[in-house]
Amino acid sequence: MDPGPSSASADPSPPEEEEEEEEEERDSSTGSTWVVVPGSEVLGADAPKVVGWEELQQELARLWSLSAALAAARDRKAGLAARLESALEARKAVLQQDNELAEMRQRLQSHADFMGELRMQTKEVSANVEDRREQLCVKIRTLTVADKTVGAAQSKLQEPCKLLSGERGHGRLKGLERMLRMRQQYMIGQVAQIYPVRPLNEQSPIVKPGLNSSITRTGVGEALLPNGSQNGQAPLAILGLQLSKLSIKKTSYFSDKTEIQKSATLLGYVAHVCI
Repeated sequence: MDPGPSSASADPSPPEEEEEEEEEERDSSTGSTWVVVPGSEVLGADAPKVVGWEELQQELARLWSLSAALAAARDRKAGLAARLESALEARKAVLQQDNELAEMRQRLQSHADFMGELRMQTKEVSANVEDRREQLCVKIRTLTVADKTVGAAQSKLQEPCKLLSGERGHGRLKGLERMLRMRQQYMIGQVAQIYPVRPLNEQSPIVKPGLNSSITRTGVGEALLPNGSQNGQAPLAILGLQLSKLSIKKTSYFSDKTEIQKSATLLGYVAHVCI
């Protein structure tokens, strides 16, 4: 057994220590940390591999390349993790936006349905408004015709109104009627004073002789008139003259004309009062 290689493997040379220190510095500069693990967790710790001095450089280069590849793989893994995280975040944001868009689409659909119902109601109201407008147009035309008719009638009534409000108008006619009524009452009072009218049983103080000679007395003291009426149903008399009812019979030339003259006199009084 060659003691040279074994001693070289047991005691590392100063260049190897320098390389290990440089590697530690490089690891510390890259931000990687060394972790001490127990020997039981290290693969091949029970049977360590013995590398010769001649093969040490190659083995170190191989280990260095493997560590560099491992660092690159770690960097790639970290980049992929970051990209995956960003992709997940973007996917989450996209899903959230999809949910918001779905809610907005649902609200938009409900709003569209409401607008459709409102549009139908607007159409119905517009149709009702058109019907009401047509009815109002017909009423306006009717009112216009009625207004023209009333205007024509009013223009026709202006002349009679002017005539009524003039000197020979309604007011003057009312005044004339009032004056005529006053004059009629005055004349009636004058005629009543000249020709007093009273019941026949109330004898006037002045009675012409010979005009009441036909009045007779009955046994009970009641006055019986020539026409057969009693004082309970006494007719009217003017200046004591009775307006008697003549018997319906044919009068001759030589018959008594006293009743006829008396009735004619009374009718003359009445005609005087009326005129």
